[in-house]
Amino acid sequence: MARLCLNMIVKNEAAIIERCLAAAGPHVDVYAILDTGSTDDTIARIRAHFARLGIPGVVAEGVFHTFEQARNDALDLALRSGLDFDYLLFCDADMDLEVTRRDFRDRLDGPVYSIAQRSVDGFEYPNVRVLRRDVPARYRGVTHEYLDVGDRPRPLLDGVAFLDHASGANRTGKYERDIALLGEALRAEPDNARYVFYLANSHYDLGDFTTAMAWYARREAMAGWAEEVFYSSYRTGLCLQRLERDDEAAARLLDTWQRFPERAEPLHALALHYQRKGQHRLVHLVAGAGRAIAAPREALFVETDVYAWRLKDLDAVALYWLGRRSAAAALNHELLALVPAGERARIAQNLAYCESRPAAPSLPDATAATRQPYDKYDGLKRWGWYVDQFEAWREHLATDAPVRVLEIGAFDGVSANMMLDAIFTHPQSQVVAIDPYHADPTTPEVDASTRDTFLRNARIGGHQERIKLLQGYSFDLLPAMAHASFDLIYIDGSHLARHVLEDAVLAMRLLKPGGIIGFDDYLWTSTSDPGDPTASPKVAIDAFERVYADRIEPLFGTRQRFYRVRADAAP
Repeated sequence: MARLCLNMIVKNEAAIIERCLAAAGPHVDVYAILDTGSTDDTIARIRAHFARLGIPGVVAEGVFHTFEQARNDALDLALRSGLDFDYLLFCDADMDLEVTRRDFRDRLDGPVYSIAQRSVDGFEYPNVRVLRRDVPARYRGVTHEYLDVGDRPRPLLDGVAFLDHASGANRTGKYERDIALLGEALRAEPDNARYVFYLANSHYDLGDFTTAMAWYARREAMAGWAEEVFYSSYRTGLCLQRLERDDEAAARLLDTWQRFPERAEPLHALALHYQRKGQHRLVHLVAGAGRAIAAPREALFVETDVYAWRLKDLDAVALYWLGRRSAAAALNHELLALVPAGERARIAQNLAYCESRPAAPSLPDATAATRQPYDKYDGLKRWGWYVDQFEAWREHLATDAPVRVLEIGAFDGVSANMMLDAIFTHPQSQVVAIDPYHADPTTPEVDASTRDTFLRNARIGGHQERIKLLQGYSFDLLPAMAHASFDLIYIDGSHLARHVLEDAVLAMRLLKPGGIIGFDDYLWTSTSDPGDPTASPKVAIDAFERVYADRIEPLFGTRQRFYRVRADAAP
């Protein structure tokens, strides 16, 4: 059996290091770990953990300048330690080693091996993680570094994988840090395609889709490794979707699949596009083509859930709407065994629709809905504070036609669900919701966990395919949505007057002729500064009404104010 040395760099990982060591510890014989400046008790926890296991090793203190430098220092630490081992196992503190074949060490005889690295959000790709100690190798890259082993084969090691939680201390400010590191590195190496690729990814992950597209275009033009070229083209399609340039996005995704027919991710994104438009025959066509593609075994950033169940899920919904309920039911039966636990209730409900369509729900009586517990949404009352506005919404806004809504200030998703439940009931109606999920003085209760509640409520409400969440600030996202248009824009974001007015001005450019713009909390006052009118929406809404008096007509509202844009109004 080959002897393994666990090799890592760590810094301030006390909160998670023991989870990592508990997973890897039973499979290693020694350890060599470089700490690059912890101020917590990471080092003490590492030593104590391995002492309990009786595993010898060394923890040394070092510095961090770049990931290339730090990982090479850790590699050198192991090679010079005098510890007895045959292979190095490279790991990060936020990873768990998952072993399904305990004899994997018996099968080690080559110079280098890749291990499948899976993220908690469904990505998978092979990464060089096992190196024989006599093989010369160095890490390359200031960030998103890789182990350079020359032209040696890097076979995928069966029976073992890494689950990447992406929760390490180094994740704080990761994207901003990576952008700075990569930008500096590109000034020294302007033709480094890998740096260009990961700079594009960093901007994408920050939500700066316009800048990301520019870097992806540069990476595509550099050609080279097909995996990065594919992903750059695919991500460009996703950027276009996020920017509401849907027709361009569809064309790009189709072109990406044409050039890379072995990847199904573009077809999945394209099928979602057609589903949002209610074009179920096209969903079935595209999802069916995607389902015929086997998941690549050793490709970059494979979205495993797309191949495992997501395309089948889209196809099942499309078949239902095409009237092929038996075929849809068969797929839903299969999906029950494939989807994660959090999706099973939805699939079971879809199956029930296929096997015995329930009666169409009637619009709820406003008085009956007022304060009755309703467990459809995450323990909240039915539609919460929207109940007292329900009759006005139903009288002035409800329609059987497909409606496209932009909601600025998504919060927990109750309002988006209410709109699709009872106001805009056409199956092709859609809500695009914007929220940064970052507290401000008027919404201190909003944080990242609120986003999770929004997504959960969208799933529970059965509208997850008709509600599109854009996380970011409205002043960043709205100018980038110049190609989008909406029937209704509902403003319920920051309540500071200057923010409300800015949202309104930007929103007016996105409304269709005859469209409706609405504001929440017209009479709301700030509890922290009730005497300051600029801390509340009213002064902004009044200013909006005066400035746009020649273009809008009051529609209804007291606590909420709604206006219709005249169809003949000049821009």
